[in-house]
Amino acid sequence: MAAYNSEHTICEAVNSIILNDEKILGEVLIIDDGSDDETFKKIKLLKIKDKRIKVFKNKEEKCTTELIFAW
Repeated sequence: MAAYNSEHTICEAVNSIILNDEKILGEVLIIDDGSDDETFKKIKLLKIKDKRIKVFKNKEEKCTTELIFAW
């Protein structure tokens, strides 16, 4: 999933994915698309709690690139 300035919603979104697909979930790829808020910090905290979360950071906004990368 791509994330940009999502500090207020990212935890709820990721937890929803994990809880809904807990038994079949292999990993969750989260690509921060150059956020300038606390999104990346919150994603890193989620990763500490669940090792299935893989975190990537892009330095500039290019959502399409992130989605292709995650594919």
